[in-house]
Amino acid sequence: MSNILLIKPSLGKKLIFEHTQPLGIMYIASSLTQANRSHEVKIIDMIVERKVYRDIRNEIKEFQPDIVGISALTPEADAVHFLAESIKKDLANCAIIVGGPYGTSAPRRALRNPFVDFVVIGEGELTMVELVESISQSGYSPDCLKEIKGIAYRDDGQHIQTEPRPYIENLDELPFPAWNMIPVEKYFSSWIVSPSKTRYYKSYMSVFTSRGCPYGCIYCHNIFGKRFRPRSVENVLSEITTLYERYDLHEIHILDDTFNVNKARALEFCSRVRKSGLQVKITFPNGLRGDILDEELIDALAGAGMYSSAIGVESGSEKIQKSIEKNVNLQKLQRSIDRLYRKGIVTHGFFMVGFPGETKEDILKTIAFASNSKLTTASFHSLVPFEGTPLYHKVLAQGRDETLQRSMSHSFKVLDVNLSATEDRAIVRLIKKAYRDFYGSPKRLWNILRMSADKMYLLRLAIFYILFDKRLFKLRNPFKKEA
Repeated sequence: MSNILLIKPSLGKKLIFEHTQPLGIMYIASSLTQANRSHEVKIIDMIVERKVYRDIRNEIKEFQPDIVGISALTPEADAVHFLAESIKKDLANCAIIVGGPYGTSAPRRALRNPFVDFVVIGEGELTMVELVESISQSGYSPDCLKEIKGIAYRDDGQHIQTEPRPYIENLDELPFPAWNMIPVEKYFSSWIVSPSKTRYYKSYMSVFTSRGCPYGCIYCHNIFGKRFRPRSVENVLSEITTLYERYDLHEIHILDDTFNVNKARALEFCSRVRKSGLQVKITFPNGLRGDILDEELIDALAGAGMYSSAIGVESGSEKIQKSIEKNVNLQKLQRSIDRLYRKGIVTHGFFMVGFPGETKEDILKTIAFASNSKLTTASFHSLVPFEGTPLYHKVLAQGRDETLQRSMSHSFKVLDVNLSATEDRAIVRLIKKAYRDFYGSPKRLWNILRMSADKMYLLRLAIFYILFDKRLFKLRNPFKKEA
């Protein structure tokens, strides 16, 4: 038996932006429990709890974990390392495991921290089950560790990375996430901005219905691989029904990368939801693939309860679409956005600037595409070349190591690195122009108010972004002194 603590680390912020239930560690928790009922598994989401280490120190020491797993996004890397050091100083014999997008994309960097013992690379459920059993039974035995696929660790100071673990073929075999291990009600706070940036009901739960994305965007971690691996519609409906009945949840946020890659499956899902009699609302905060959304599928999604969706546009320049290997058909995408608007569906557009070779004219095309569209809302991010992505390796191959070092804040909301053909100050000005042009339309502002189900939530959201989002009025340009 082992005491296993799974943590979602906090950056120490009291205001919570775009946070949802930590499905990654929830899946791992249920997988560990299913594999060995003698394990005591506990989850701490420091973000939703609004806590830093000193707030949970006594709780951790009282639990006395044998193993601590920390799952994090790359922007949370500093929080991971601080947390690992803090726990290790209090519990020297505790094994520290790092996973999630950060561990997967930068295992060497994670292991340079002497307080991190192991890194789980890729999907974590099966790997964590094997790693926990190995540590529990054999400690840090190199002979045992080398047989576990999908991990990295140190052996005599050397970085060891084992054979990659194949992706899970049958996702239906995974147990449902461990909802019983999280403070469900706390995620419904009006002062937490959910990734969908909108709500129909106060209470909601996030769901993955598939993993994998077949598209080749060079800036993406693609942690779940290139092959689309769906759960069966039956399995997904069983999960949604359980949430509906157990927690009285009437809103589902589907976090798939590309839910609509398989149109026949998407249509079947919509049909089954309608026939089930479940009174649910659905949103897609991660983004449907917009240029393959046709009228039939949009009608079906709306009929199943979809009221909101995000669309990953990134660039309004065909040249940039090709260079980043997203290859969105902008004309088809615009038609899809028009159809969503006619159905009364709130639609958010994701855009990025600062791509390699991107000119001022390319960025202006992006601004024009957004401003002339019927998108309800939009966000304009600065590009970040995350470690492990094709973009990162492309920049590295050009010998621009110092450029990558500048991007260590890993934040879309500041301009730490500029790979484009546009001057730094111009990038900052153009992002601000994008927001002014997009939200400067009285008709758009009226549509935002008219189409939002929860007007008070909309007001809080506006206050959050106006006062605290650097992309609007306070975008930082760290190159200013150099210019």
